Parts: sequence; structure tokens; C-alpha cells
Amino acid sequence: MQIPVTVTSTGNTTAIQQMEKEILPYKFVEVFNIVDEKTAFRATNGLSAIMSMYNKKNAERKATTAEWRKLTKDVNDKYATGLKTLKKYESILKTKMLRYKAAEYSKLLQQQKKEPTAIIEAPSSTLKTDSGTLSIKKNWKCRLVDITKVKPEYLTHNQAKAEKAMKAGERYIPGFEIYQEETVAVRTKE
Repeated sequence: MQIPVTVTSTGNTTAIQQMEKEILPYKFVEVFNIVDEKTAFRATNGLSAIMSMYNKKNAERKATTAEWRKLTKDVNDKYATGLKTLKKYESILKTKMLRYKAAEYSKLLQQQKKEPTAIIEAPSSTLKTDSGTLSIKKNWKCRLVDITKVKPEYLTHNQAKAEKAMKAGERYIPGFEIYQEETVAVRTKE
């Protein structure tokens, strides 16, 4: 099946205009008050008519958009495999870049041990090319290691409170291991 690059909206504007006209008589509900059995009866009839029209118009909308939704699903399905593969390749390269930078840093530490008084320049955490920029970022993370040591205010379902305290500068929270995790950020010049 050939998937078109652009899909244009060719909705049935006549049906939409007709619906707007059909809705107009029900505008009274905005100021309508139910004060007795007679107005309650009228409100019940009005509600019944409104719900009936809603269901009918919603069914029409679904019928009108069915082909578009199928086309959108087909397009998403066609792209899914390729996009998943690209994300996999991105992950592989980011992992390899982190390993490379870790090895570079390890060499720096070894060199510093050999020459403790030498001034050794730290490797750059940013790499710029014609097509984009790659940066190594360090983000503080925490993971629960011993729940028996956790203060009651940090006992939450999603550890959000502990993470908030950690982001505010807290580096010791009993029961949590706090560590930095490096990630790779890439900006393209498109």
C-alpha cells in the first residue's frame, strides 16, 4: 500500500454546519432553571434529545474519520520498525561514547598518579561537529537501598520527595544511595 506523504482534511463541512444549526435550539439550557415538575419534565426531554443527538453525531464523526484513523495507523506501523531501529542505534552509540569518555577519564587519572604535580587538562565533555553537538551530562539520581533507614517523609510511592530533596542539594538521605548518572545529549543543526 502506498502511503501519501500529506493527508488533507476534506471533512464534510455541510454536516458540521448542519450540526451547529441543530444544536442552536438547545442553547436555552445555559439559562434554564429547574424549579418544579413541569420544568424537570422539560429538562428530562431536553437531556434525552441532547444525548441522542450527541450519540448520533459522534457516530457520524467516527464514520467520517475512520479512513483517516486507519491511514494514520498504517503510517505509524510503517514507521515503527525504522524508528525503533534508529532508537536502538542511538542507544548503542551513546553507550559507546560514555564508555569512551570513562576510559579517557581513567587514563587521565592514571597519568595524574604517575605525575602528581603535573597540571593535566581534563577531557572536554562537549564535542562539536558540522552536524551537531554532543555533550556528556551528569545527573544526580537516587535509588532505594534500605527501606528500614528511610525517614517517614521520604516513604512515598514514587520517591518523588527524596528526588526533590536530592535536586535541592541533599547528598545524604538515610536508606538511599545517591549517585550521578551520565547521559548523552545531542543537538542537531537542522
